[in-house]
Amino acid sequence: MMQHYEFVNRKGITKRIFNLLVVVSFLTILFSCNSTDDDLFNEEEIIQKDAKIEDLAGAWSIYKVASNGNEASVPATTEECGRDFFIYNSSGTYEEFLYQESFTCQPVQNKLKWTLNNGIITLSTIDNSNSDIIKIVNLSKDNFVFIASVDTDGDAIKEEFTFTAYGIYLQMKWTYIQVLFKKRKRRHLKIT
Repeated sequence: MMQHYEFVNRKGITKRIFNLLVVVSFLTILFSCNSTDDDLFNEEEIIQKDAKIEDLAGAWSIYKVASNGNEASVPATTEECGRDFFIYNSSGTYEEFLYQESFTCQPVQNKLKWTLNNGIITLSTIDNSNSDIIKIVNLSKDNFVFIASVDTDGDAIKEEFTFTAYGIYLQMKWTYIQVLFKKRKRRHLKIT
């Protein structure tokens, strides 16, 4: 019976048991760090923190999408109209042009505000009621690789995708804007 009481003193726990509990607690904390924590550190490493507004400002169209190691080409939205595209204006406005029908090739236009901070783009509605985050992986004058979370199946759970967009030439952008906003004729610019 003395052996069972060997570790107990007047205060309840001897120094030896206390030290053992400290070591076990430390090991539990150490091994409880899982791969999710590692992913956070890796994600920070892939963000291009020195991305410049000058490189981002312009018109872009998405050509590739990747998820879980699988990459796929993104075809033109419609054969008649070409590709959807988006514009980051240096004034802080973001505009996207989405072709939803091919008869008139008149895209639906959405406007948002954007800011860039350490490789993170924050897109928000004009009234700031909603916002989304885009992480820049690689940005140059003609190449834009970014990570965005998108709900593709309507379950209110956003999945991460990596998108590759290429710059649209300024001449094409201005031609489109002139056709769409000034002339309002049935002519259009086809971005392929």
